[in-house]
Amino acid sequence: MHVTCLFRTATKQRRCALSDTLSARVLLAVPNFRMDTTESHLAKLHSSDKSVRIATLISLARQGKDAASLVPDLISYGGQVTDRQELGVLAETFGAIGDTRAVPFLIATLESNLDARVGQRAADSLGQIGDATALPSLLAARHGPNRLVRSAARTAAAMIANGQSDPA
Repeated sequence: MHVTCLFRTATKQRRCALSDTLSARVLLAVPNFRMDTTESHLAKLHSSDKSVRIATLISLARQGKDAASLVPDLISYGGQVTDRQELGVLAETFGAIGDTRAVPFLIATLESNLDARVGQRAADSLGQIGDATALPSLLAARHGPNRLVRSAARTAAAMIANGQSDPA
């Protein structure tokens, strides 16, 4: 048996493999084992290193709905984020988690028009979450100044209207 851990940084991606050792067997024997705890994720979000913060958000996105308990903390964290790339990754993380508590934050992000890619990611995530309360903002964004945001808003609004989003 082979257990593979993926680490993602801003500059490269590397793999480390644990062979079929006692360590691997212990990890697999623990139910719902996670490499990082909730406290560890929250601590990493306060790192001074942007790549650590982004890697943490990606890790949470990979957990999907299992990371839903962190949504209030992520919303609070999002209120302090000033970097556009980081804000975009946070928006994607909310979409992957799929929790409706993130919808007001994503709507505010979409309506802020900070950056086209951030708006696109916010619209995409609203479509993934599928909460109809986002429809007015998505419909308004379909007529906004940026082509990327307009396209993402159209797609997201159609997903919500047709019930094609991921169920929460």
